[in-house]
Amino acid sequence: MNQGIKEDCRVWGRYIATDGSGWASRNALDRVIKEGPAAGSGSFRDAPLPIRHSCPAEVMYVHRAYVNEMTADEKAVFYLHFAVSGKPAMKAKVLGLSTATYYRRLGVAFSVVTGFAEFN
Repeated sequence: MNQGIKEDCRVWGRYIATDGSGWASRNALDRVIKEGPAAGSGSFRDAPLPIRHSCPAEVMYVHRAYVNEMTADEKAVFYLHFAVSGKPAMKAKVLGLSTATYYRRLGVAFSVVTGFAEFN
């Protein structure tokens, strides 16, 4: 993994995990447990998507890749990996995935972000 892009993903994760971002303030693991692996990718009945993003400009490409190009399964893994603290094995278990599948989906999601970084 490209370390610069990986660091941008971490910055994006910290931004998404904060309450002031316009996203639901519920715990990410709570969202995944209640809504399943597609948490955050479907309709938001209780927390509409923010109209205005205050995402830092240098990591907006990560956000665009997440919102526009990732599948629901990739979003769930990417979100948990970068926005939630904890061990990957625990996160995989919450999603009902093997650790190998978790890392495979994370790799696909990271390659989507890398593709967006090339045009940023």
